[in-house]
Amino acid sequence: METLLIGHRGVAGSFPENTKVSVQAAIDLGLKWVEVDIQPTKDNVLVVCHDHTLNRCSNGIGRVDA
Repeated sequence: METLLIGHRGVAGSFPENTKVSVQAAIDLGLKWVEVDIQPTKDNVLVVCHDHTLNRCSNGIGRVDA
């Protein structure tokens, strides 16, 4: 059985999670799959963000869907 390696939020241990640079790092490592997180905004636009709030991973504060 072949082991399947999936980049979690790109290469979140080395780069900011769910960012273009993190996903590119996963590609550069030869990973065939990358998992990212999608959240809807209040007006139903999809954005790449793990948390329901902006507090942890940005300089913003508040809910993504506010």
